[in-house]
Amino acid sequence: MKYFMMSIFAKGSGSGFKYIYPERFDTFVDFVMVGPIYENIHRVGECRMVFGTFPKYAGRFMNCNELIESKYTFKVREIDEQTFIGFWKYQESKTRLPDENIVTGEPNSLITILAKAVLGKELTESEKNSLDPEKEDLGIGKPFTVEQRLKNILSRFEE
Repeated sequence: MKYFMMSIFAKGSGSGFKYIYPERFDTFVDFVMVGPIYENIHRVGECRMVFGTFPKYAGRFMNCNELIESKYTFKVREIDEQTFIGFWKYQESKTRLPDENIVTGEPNSLITILAKAVLGKELTESEKNSLDPEKEDLGIGKPFTVEQRLKNILSRFEE
């Protein structure tokens, strides 16, 4: 995976707040595999976002570097995985996101485990531990770390 930081712009306020991207970015959005994660500033002006893509698509994003459109200059730079994770952690610390292990339909997600329990299906020991806040297994009150979430996201893709 290749990770990038891109400067974009924000304008408006309240329900009229929106981000401004390079025009060609709309054709690239399907190639963003991880993210985007936005700088949590909600103010007018330049802001940053980070995202990940497969190496074979990296050139598409780098072609937006120093691109000038409608008075905005967009900048793109490659970053390493640790910088990506650090940005994600910092932004999440400012605004807590829903815990992925609760809301996904993954086999070990709490919603899936709870559905099994409601249907009267037998739970594995690991599933029972996920429902017990006293146990150390991921589950109630124990969200995935950013690193665990990134690993889960990446495991869904094959190059």
